[in-house]
Amino acid sequence: MRSHITRTLMALLASCLLVVSSLAGAKQVLRIANMGEPASLDPHFMSGTWENNIAGNMFLALLTEDAKGDAIAGAAESWTVSDDGKVYTFTLRDHTWSDGVPVTAQDFEFAFRRVLDPKTAAEYASLLYIIKNAEAVNTGKLPPEELGVKALDKKTLRIELNGPAPYFLSQLTHYTAYPLPAHVVKKYGKDWTKAEHMVSNGAYTLVEWLPNTHVKLKKNPKFYDADNVAIDEIIYYPQEDRAAVLKRFRAGEVDITRDFPSDQIDWLKKNLPEETRIAPYLGTYYYPINTAKAPFNDVRVRKALSMAINREILTEKVLKTGEIPAYSFVPPGTANYGEPAYVDWKDMPYKERVKQAKALLAEAGFGPDKPLTFQLRYNTSENHKRIAIAVAQMWKQLGVKV
Repeated sequence: MRSHITRTLMALLASCLLVVSSLAGAKQVLRIANMGEPASLDPHFMSGTWENNIAGNMFLALLTEDAKGDAIAGAAESWTVSDDGKVYTFTLRDHTWSDGVPVTAQDFEFAFRRVLDPKTAAEYASLLYIIKNAEAVNTGKLPPEELGVKALDKKTLRIELNGPAPYFLSQLTHYTAYPLPAHVVKKYGKDWTKAEHMVSNGAYTLVEWLPNTHVKLKKNPKFYDADNVAIDEIIYYPQEDRAAVLKRFRAGEVDITRDFPSDQIDWLKKNLPEETRIAPYLGTYYYPINTAKAPFNDVRVRKALSMAINREILTEKVLKTGEIPAYSFVPPGTANYGEPAYVDWKDMPYKERVKQAKALLAEAGFGPDKPLTFQLRYNTSENHKRIAIAVAQMWKQLGVKV
């Protein structure tokens, strides 16, 4: 089974993944509470970790990850890098799609062109902009055929970059770089992800997808390393209500839940110490804002709001599950990343931060007679709600109405 650390770009605090697990019975069936309902199982239309939790066990990219999150050989058995660090040449291993059709370099070429085609409108296509002509293709300035990805023959794929990128091999483990079965996608179009059509080259293949009920995968006998896949079937249950997930786990209805209400951590550690596991999670939690639209186009407003967020309170009092306060976007543990960006107010006493934040808002034209007012939207779950309420209270100190 593909082992992977889920990566999400989320910036208030570096978060941790808390897993509560218990393998029930002797059946080789694993039941997982999977946070949310997939919007799609097409890698080019996915946008959430809950979708990649599924697809990551169905597709094998050029490279995959080991238990430590390091990039290792996947669909490519070997590769070379040019002296200038700009050209990668991959040799594919002999393996097939779950329908027995060989996986070829042309499947990868097709997938890279499709994900960057502006007609696809893939949300995370920009992650591949390091590839030569990728941005120009994605913005419609060049045709997909001009992309710096070329199948030299059935087993050899060449990828040209704009410049050296030490992170590129790790980036190839992201779902934007998954291969697609060109013969199936071309035949069925948008319906290729239906269970009766979908094929994959990873450890598992799709059996059934009942919206808002479950997604069922079965072991792929065509997977090149099938002998080392021990679990025969995986069932993913979409469950956004963390409290309900915990009840299902305690009732023996699911074997693993990746999340639960953070206010239950003390109870879980006391009553279910063997099942409760806290593991590192590479990601950053943040609120995205539209910096092109007033009032957030004013850097003073953005800085004031950021200064007023007490990250230590969020990590130590609200969540309490090992998160680290984040003052820069890139989380700790990111490979080949140096010192984080310096924030001049990070070590300032919180009361002084609030005072300066108020002054910044006043400079921007906001105050008691004209309070800054906006809506704060958050994902549906108790944890997100608790964070949003806490942050809104912190902003209230500035006279902000949320």
